[in-house]
Amino acid sequence: MENQNNHNIHLNQNRPRPDFPQPQKPVFEHDEDEIDLRDYINIILKRKIGIIAVFLVAIIVAGVVSVFLPKTFESTAIIKIGKVQEKILETVDEINAVFSSETTLNEINQKLELLPEEKITSKNFKTSLIGKSNLLEIKGFAETPEKALAVVNAVGEILLERHQKLFTSVQENFDAEIARLNHDIAQYETEINSRLNTQSEAQGLITQSYINLLSKTKEQKVLKEYKKIYQTIPSTIEIPSVLPKSKVSPNIKQNIIIAGILGLFIGIFYAFGAEYFSKEKV
Repeated sequence: MENQNNHNIHLNQNRPRPDFPQPQKPVFEHDEDEIDLRDYINIILKRKIGIIAVFLVAIIVAGVVSVFLPKTFESTAIIKIGKVQEKILETVDEINAVFSSETTLNEINQKLELLPEEKITSKNFKTSLIGKSNLLEIKGFAETPEKALAVVNAVGEILLERHQKLFTSVQENFDAEIARLNHDIAQYETEINSRLNTQSEAQGLITQSYINLLSKTKEQKVLKEYKKIYQTIPSTIEIPSVLPKSKVSPNIKQNIIIAGILGLFIGIFYAFGAEYFSKEKV
């Protein structure tokens, strides 16, 4: 009986007493954030006319400005740069350095026969390699399709003329080396033939040395001829330029989209700013 009373006392002690306040459930931390988000939405809805007005002004201004911007047309040609023993005739950095010089720019303008006020600059064309290949892309930019095409053709012609000179110089060097080897071969053959009937051991050793030299020289000649024919390649036009049919700039659609996004952000910023200052006045 005594054990049962003790058990009841223990249960009564664990029961919450009415005179003590019961613990309240904690308020979720994100309630305050939800209220702030609702406030933000209310501000945007309240100032929606201003936001829409800024948005419309931005896209209208962008559209009008884009219409009056000067048009730019682009023409492209691809040239396969020649090689000498697996090395290209000129690197793209060397080509860019040459074509940015005043001398080369004057040569381009002479080919185009332009008036002084119409002369092109290095901004009217661009040269770059396609990936890690030896294909050079030439782009020409101008206010008319015909001029853009003419710029690309002029740059391409001057580049090919320059590379042809380099190629010819390399070919001439190969020809000179092959001619020297032919001379040596003829000389060695003469020395060998002059000693065919000799019976002395010393002359036989000399003859053998000439035979060895003749064999090595013929191998060198074959190698030089192989490099000249198969490893020396001139620069050629891979894809010729064509008359562009549409302009590349200004891109009215793209300008309007960018202006619309910026206008939307500016409009929202205006809405919160206006709401803040209106509360400050109150």
